[in-house]
Amino acid sequence: MSKPLATALFNDVWAGLVPAAVIPFRTKRNGQAVTRYRWQREDGQACGGHTPAVSVEVAMRGVTWDQRFSNVKAA
Repeated sequence: MSKPLATALFNDVWAGLVPAAVIPFRTKRNGQAVTRYRWQREDGQACGGHTPAVSVEVAMRGVTWDQRFSNVKAA
């Protein structure tokens, strides 16, 4: 797992509270390589079902309404 840029606790239905982090990844958009950010559990599974964010701040703001996330803070 890459160095987390933000952390939170994710309440998984089966596993209970699981640490999660915002992780950067590289992808291509219109032929250009770009960095996007997603929430990922410590076991490597994506969580939250949110589309990739364009920045860490957007990723953090995207889960403020999601009751499965708690203790969201920047790293």
